[in-house]
Amino acid sequence: MNSRPIPVVRTVLEAVALLTVGPLFTPTARGFEPEREFPDSSETIRVFVDQFQGDLSPAQTRFVAKHMCGTQKLLAAQIDGIRKYNPNFLMLHYRLAVRESSPNITHIHNNRWSTDFTEVDKHEDWFLHTFDNPPQRVYQPLGSAKEYIMDLSGRYNGAEFGWKEYFVKTVIEEVKACHADGVFGDSAHTPWIVPAEMWNSQLGKLPCREYVKHMGDFYAYVYKELDKADMYWIPNIGGLCCSWDENECYTRDIHGAMVEGYAHRQSAGDWRLQQGRLLKLLRNGKIYIAQNGAKPEDIEARLWYMANYLLMKHGKSYVNMIPNVQNRICEAHWWPEYDLKIGRAVDPLPKSIDEWKNASGVYGREYQKALVLVNPDNAACTVELDPNERYQRVIPWGGGPIDREGKMPAGGLKLEPVEKEVAMLPWSGAILMKAEKRSKDLRQHKKKGLRGSAD
Repeated sequence: MNSRPIPVVRTVLEAVALLTVGPLFTPTARGFEPEREFPDSSETIRVFVDQFQGDLSPAQTRFVAKHMCGTQKLLAAQIDGIRKYNPNFLMLHYRLAVRESSPNITHIHNNRWSTDFTEVDKHEDWFLHTFDNPPQRVYQPLGSAKEYIMDLSGRYNGAEFGWKEYFVKTVIEEVKACHADGVFGDSAHTPWIVPAEMWNSQLGKLPCREYVKHMGDFYAYVYKELDKADMYWIPNIGGLCCSWDENECYTRDIHGAMVEGYAHRQSAGDWRLQQGRLLKLLRNGKIYIAQNGAKPEDIEARLWYMANYLLMKHGKSYVNMIPNVQNRICEAHWWPEYDLKIGRAVDPLPKSIDEWKNASGVYGREYQKALVLVNPDNAACTVELDPNERYQRVIPWGGGPIDREGKMPAGGLKLEPVEKEVAMLPWSGAILMKAEKRSKDLRQHKKKGLRGSAD
């Protein structure tokens, strides 16, 4: 493993040079021209929320328009209300992608909460089937309902108009009807919980390698067609921790993606696997939405998620830390850590995540006004800091759902001075704000590193 020290000081001139080498984002060949652009996040923390529960009050609407950049799952009248205060507010239409739910699960269809399952149900050749006699539709359990596995490529039946063609045709119509900017494709990764009695099928049992190939066909087709329509194709690609699901389409044939369950917190190996795959997405210049959830009182978890987001942030990165509060998960919310002003990243994205790892096992990234540290390991450690810097450790408190009057709950950011070293608990994140310099001239500082030792 590369154990290069984590850089903590670099001149402003060096930082600007690093950030301007080469194109950050890869445009599509024809010139993708959506009506609204995802805003630049190079110097700030941008929030893209999953959804809002129920109708927003006028005060909540104004808060959302001012503080957030986008969401999903709104009717035309609802998104139009937000855009009265912020015309650039983004909205993605929600729809399952490579699976189709049974009729008791609704989504926004033709600008109303309904379902098109009656139409889909007519086309037996769009579903994958077992080899039984008679054949059965292959599905994943979804509580008391089912998610049927769709035939993505048409290769099994030779259909000229199959599921992927229907998906694109329908979502373009639905995006226009609800005034969205593109489609968020949920359940857009390879199936992994198909019951054993369904394995006797074209899908087979895990690792479903044949179906992974068909995922590539589906992604490439949807990307091409939505790109021509100037609509975003942003799937939920899951946690990127499944070792056998190596499909490159997740980071290539898309405008962007949500990583649901980012900052994997169960094993160091899975964390590294997730970050390595995420780097492909980011270095391909794709939009990145990081989503996870934490209880308001779990400050360690909140710092872990925010530090991981900042560790991997680029110029089109967005975060959503869902408040795990009973019956309030989907409400508009705000965390004080969203207001951090850390400036631009000094360190550009690496080719390998291990380029940011020091001898103690801590991963770090420097910003103009902060240093971000992540310890994805079961062992605690101590990190020695650059003596030419003075740091203040960020400790957020409060925050959560916004009330009907548009007011945030009590909350803020405590800054605790850190002198020579910082202790990192297992599976922890730290954000250290830079205090006033001891030297007035940044260019006098030599590039230094962090030194760490296991506790």
